Amino acid sequence: MRSLVPKVPSKLFRQALATARKLGPKAKDAIPPAQAVLDRMKQIQPRKPDFAALLVEFKNELQATLNGLREPQQGTDLPADSDAPAGAIIPRGERWLIRWTSANLQAYIRQLDFFKIELGTAGGKKNMDYVFNLTKENPDTREADGSAEKRMFMTWKGGEHMKFDKTILARAGIPTDNRLLFQFYPQAMEERLAFLELQNATRLGHTDVREIRQTIFGVRARDEGYELFVAEQKFGPR
Repeated sequence: MRSLVPKVPSKLFRQALATARKLGPKAKDAIPPAQAVLDRMKQIQPRKPDFAALLVEFKNELQATLNGLREPQQGTDLPADSDAPAGAIIPRGERWLIRWTSANLQAYIRQLDFFKIELGTAGGKKNMDYVFNLTKENPDTREADGSAEKRMFMTWKGGEHMKFDKTILARAGIPTDNRLLFQFYPQAMEERLAFLELQNATRLGHTDVREIRQTIFGVRARDEGYELFVAEQKFGPR
């Protein structure tokens, strides 16, 4: 199944990273929902998006968190009853939640590796640090300019699995203090999530993605690996 929405524009991501680098040394553990802001660019819109307004919103959100004005929240929950203009699609970054339920670090690492998820961290320097192939005794690492990043990603607001990500990065020799954490998803996984979301919604009588307010995905063991599934969905009028 092919995605029907464009990728996050590299220009906006480059500007967002520049802000993170500048403010990185002052960061707190709470991470703002940067994906929710950037992912607004992934809607199919009848007019050209306002890049400047989105960048200002991202900077304000980031600065508010760094100043400690917002309390950390558990997990990666985003508002289920997001207000969307009539006929608009709530962006994936605002309506999607992946609920990791692994009981320990090793099980969590196996799940991340199975889905080919790459961890990254930014702030305090020019390039981003990445770690992948996590089940290896010595995971692979790389450093790159994040401005070229086009994959879907999510950020943490707190919780046990955020601590797991920090532990994984630390074991690979990558510092995480006062830096933003990211999980990057391959296109195949994003497309699979989109397919499962619409398939389940259709089964429940909601054939228009504009009706979907939130989709919570779960991860479970299957055969020799894992599979994603829709654990819960919330709907509203178009």
